[in-house]
Amino acid sequence: MMPRSTSLLFATTLACMAASCGGGGDDPPAPDAAAPITMDGCTALGIRTLAEVETKLIIMRCGVGSGGTMCHTGTFPPRLDNMGGTKIMTEIVNKRAGLLCRNDMYINVMTPSKSYLLAKIVGATNMVNCPSGGGGGEKMPWQAGVPKPMALSANELSCLTWYIHNAGK
Repeated sequence: MMPRSTSLLFATTLACMAASCGGGGDDPPAPDAAAPITMDGCTALGIRTLAEVETKLIIMRCGVGSGGTMCHTGTFPPRLDNMGGTKIMTEIVNKRAGLLCRNDMYINVMTPSKSYLLAKIVGATNMVNCPSGGGGGEKMPWQAGVPKPMALSANELSCLTWYIHNAGK
């Protein structure tokens, strides 16, 4: 038989656990669900569909647009030459990367957070890591380009993240 003080402590602990009692400030935060990926950034840019992300954002910022740089029109894969509409998706959804991160998909439909494209745009430094490990090259847009491209705005980054999470659905 337990001493009364031990059984009282045990009963209090069980009751507290059942009632989800909070502890002191040293308790680790409860795990919460990942923040939903919204298209708010796209909406702010006047983009309403996946196809519009391609024509109004990807082609304009990465391919043949007026941004001044044309990294993906012949130099670096995936090449966006003469692409429009959903043709871009056929080149990057569940397709292995071409130069670096060859074990990774440009857009990984099963695990979008492990997409090489996402790693290339959200890196904390100018050099990024492949989702599967190893060096993934420089962050996009390539800041050593001539002329130097503008960094992605918060809305562009948000919109591209939404695209990556929804392109294969």
